[in-house]
Amino acid sequence: MTLDGDMSRRLNRSQQAFDTGRIFENATLGPYKHGKDYPAAIKQLIAAHKDRAEKEGWTPYNETINLLRAHYKGDVLKPEKRFAEDLRIEIIDALLEILPHGNKYVDQISDSVRFYSSVETGLDYFHGVDAWIEVVGDNGEIVTFSIDVTTDPNKRSAKADIVINQEAMKDPSAGEKNYYRYVKGVAEGIADTLAQRMKRKGIIARRMKRAI
Repeated sequence: MTLDGDMSRRLNRSQQAFDTGRIFENATLGPYKHGKDYPAAIKQLIAAHKDRAEKEGWTPYNETINLLRAHYKGDVLKPEKRFAEDLRIEIIDALLEILPHGNKYVDQISDSVRFYSSVETGLDYFHGVDAWIEVVGDNGEIVTFSIDVTTDPNKRSAKADIVINQEAMKDPSAGEKNYYRYVKGVAEGIADTLAQRMKRKGIIARRMKRAI
């Protein structure tokens, strides 16, 4: 095999892995849906940071997530993909086990837990975040938890708060019990982190129902 042929095979395998990963991201989290003003807005943000960018198209994390949120047209309370919806519901249930009851905000926490896909956006390409969950506090503060999904069984570390692996998650149709057990476990970990961040931001000032 020539060096060129070997390189070509490796590039083809890399492209196939990339394409498979993109399919998994969209199937699990759904695409980023935006309004008509988004292309001009992201173009303007890219231009504003052109001199700082190490890679073409790069934009800062916080400004990127704020722009994506502002132009998001998906349903943040009812994601279209099953995994995203199941994860959000389980996070809400887990938060209700942690947060102190007795006030209107906590009792209606489901309206404040929101899911955003960032698949195939700058947040995905440059910051390794395919989606994020956020909780909006009644004091106006927002806490977020970032998600990276992957088809790579060896991927452990990432820029996101959590890596969700296709192999670990399993196909819901292949075994409902295993699937829900996995989703519930992931959701409980996310809820613990969100509760900690909520406490630091002053969203929940009273003691938690259990230690976190």
